[in-house]
Amino acid sequence: PLISHQSPSYGRSHTGFPQPLESPSPPKVSSPVLHSPRINVQTPPTVDAVNLGVVTPNSVSPGEAFVARFMAYTDSNLQAVMAAIQREAPSVQPRMDLDRCKWQRGTKVTVRLSARGAMVAQPHQTFLWESSSEIVRFDVEVAENTSLKMLILKFDIAVEGMPIMSLRPEVEISQVSANQK
Repeated sequence: PLISHQSPSYGRSHTGFPQPLESPSPPKVSSPVLHSPRINVQTPPTVDAVNLGVVTPNSVSPGEAFVARFMAYTDSNLQAVMAAIQREAPSVQPRMDLDRCKWQRGTKVTVRLSARGAMVAQPHQTFLWESSSEIVRFDVEVAENTSLKMLILKFDIAVEGMPIMSLRPEVEISQVSANQK
């Protein structure tokens, strides 16, 4: 015969192991202190839609010096850029919105200008994009002995050292030299 021994305070569970008949009070557990990990929340960088343009004379002569301007600007700063150009060079027609790109604020932008048949003083210029507008000025002198009929200005734009685009405005070269004017 199977002998079963049960104490008055214990019964048998469905597993066959002794279980208390009375449920004792739950053990006291201190409330856990929740430590939230420090999350390094960084605001995403601000990126601007940037329009690119240039300002050059329509026509130049062999031996003539002029200023070629590269412009970067946001839509909201177009009027300010146009006003600055009008003050500096009222006789030239700006070529606006030749291209469009997106730049993060604080980005280093380098513009290089070259042209066959002309010499450019300080052909590489760099600026930090800070969200409004930038006008970069290049002094250009057309070669006295050029036989070219068109001067193609090569504006090469790099962001953080990486080439991203090129602008190629043309300037007519008249056959009358600057000395004959």
